Amino acid sequence: GTSYVFDNGLELYANYAQNYRAMTFSDMRIVNPNFIVDTNLSDERGFNADLGIRGSLFNGLFYSDISCFYLEYDKRIGTILAADKAPYYIPYRLRTNIGSSRTIGIEAIIETDIWKLCIDDDSRSVKVFINVSYLDGIYTSSLQTGIKGKQVEQVSPFTLRTGLQYEQDKVKASIQYSYVHKQYSDATNAEYTSNAVIGLI
Repeated sequence: GTSYVFDNGLELYANYAQNYRAMTFSDMRIVNPNFIVDTNLSDERGFNADLGIRGSLFNGLFYSDISCFYLEYDKRIGTILAADKAPYYIPYRLRTNIGSSRTIGIEAIIETDIWKLCIDDDSRSVKVFINVSYLDGIYTSSLQTGIKGKQVEQVSPFTLRTGLQYEQDKVKASIQYSYVHKQYSDATNAEYTSNAVIGLI
């Protein structure tokens, strides 16, 4: 990681980290008879790189942190919806190394005190913040049929969190709003299943 601080206090930063995730006991543990673990399950590898800028502007009235990142996984561990052999084709969930995935994202948080912005008075504070992220996560390759090009599970393309906080003397009150866009619970991107265990979130 490295960073550079400008004369106005803004900080430009960049990081690169290699990732290694070993299999855990929970990856191999079965609590449901309709759940099967691949006997060839192996560890994950990958890397993450990000670039961003953060700091305060206008005498501390605005604080912001804006960054973009690239995350890559190889042999990503996940679950897919599979079917047993003929003639019954009984559905089951399979935990396996699904394939390689990449996620590109932009995240930003901006916070300001609108009371101090409009009135030069420290007796009270009215802060507003907004935190937004856009993520694009897809499988770039897979040995499983029909997985390449699908969205990575549990990755919401758009998330928004915002709020307002009022503070005066010993009194503090806040209100927050959160929105999370739809996402999938498994790598096949199944929207509906008969048991409702897998589907659109």
